[in-house]
Amino acid sequence: MKRNYIFLSILLLSCFNLHAQEGDKVSLGLNYGFGCHYTNSEINNPQVLKIVVGYEYNFFDFLGLGVGFMTGGFKQKADLPIKEVRSQKEVYRASFFAPYLAPKFYLEVGSDESTKRGRFLYLENRFSYNLISYHVDKVDSYDISDSWEFGYTVLLGYQHPIAEKWAVDAWLGYNVLDYGKSFENHLKTSTPFQVGVGFSYMLRN
Repeated sequence: MKRNYIFLSILLLSCFNLHAQEGDKVSLGLNYGFGCHYTNSEINNPQVLKIVVGYEYNFFDFLGLGVGFMTGGFKQKADLPIKEVRSQKEVYRASFFAPYLAPKFYLEVGSDESTKRGRFLYLENRFSYNLISYHVDKVDSYDISDSWEFGYTVLLGYQHPIAEKWAVDAWLGYNVLDYGKSFENHLKTSTPFQVGVGFSYMLRN
């Protein structure tokens, strides 16, 4: 009986692989992070810009696993009585580098006749480990060093084929990592919302 279960499992996996419509991909994207809180007050949120480079391994037509890295930067302005910093001046800027791991679940919502590929909605769960480097040139009294921070982002995206191998992606998401939190005792920060666009190239079917 156990052998029958093993044989049935192998058969089902083979069927899934035969019907996979998307293959392994490499991708390049641009992501913008922002927060709505305090944007109209005297404290502006950090504005986060990321470049995302990744490789995605396709298990089935509904499941992929992405690995890659993100890099970018952000800055924040404020009107606070911190030494001579006043009147909406830039308080700090920072850069970061983050490797990530991202399971993606796909739902086919149509097909494109010209490319003979599917159009997909997807849900991506991106887990990252962020090395954040702060550059404080206006407020030199703060002792801030580089720090590693865990990040989790959930993204709802749409993938549309534009050629036999190429596709364009767009996504909206929410990120639990507040990039400006090292200043949490002095400045209010919020950077949860994510919007982005990218391109992917399919290496194999």
